[in-house]
Amino acid sequence: MRYVNSTLSDGESVVFGPIPQTRWEYTTIWALLLFPLFFVWLRRWSTEYAVTNRRLVTKVGLLARTGNELRLRRIESVQVKQGALGRVLGYGDLVATGQGNQTVALSNIVDPMGVKRRLEDAIERADATPPPPAVAAG
Repeated sequence: MRYVNSTLSDGESVVFGPIPQTRWEYTTIWALLLFPLFFVWLRRWSTEYAVTNRRLVTKVGLLARTGNELRLRRIESVQVKQGALGRVLGYGDLVATGQGNQTVALSNIVDPMGVKRRLEDAIERADATPPPPAVAAG
């Protein structure tokens, strides 16, 4: 109550107080429940997935960053992983495997089957277009 007492003007007095806060156990429980949710939000906010006309690109992380990419022409298979809850709620993982067993995973994406179809369409378009000319080193 030091702060309240230091702000009292002349003739003012505390009628009721201090008003108790919640017990520390409740605060600790809420902190333990919400703290992991902060990290889930931070990971989701700092994750990017994209398909260009040449590559599948992923970036995960804010300060410590992991980037991964796979050329569309090198993708050999695209796999969707969905659990029962993911099927009901419409989310899942997509894993693209390229030559040499290189994999790029897209975790917890919405409509993974739709993303798979669009990725496969992009792969077909990339295979149909001629490769860019090689630049001679010199």
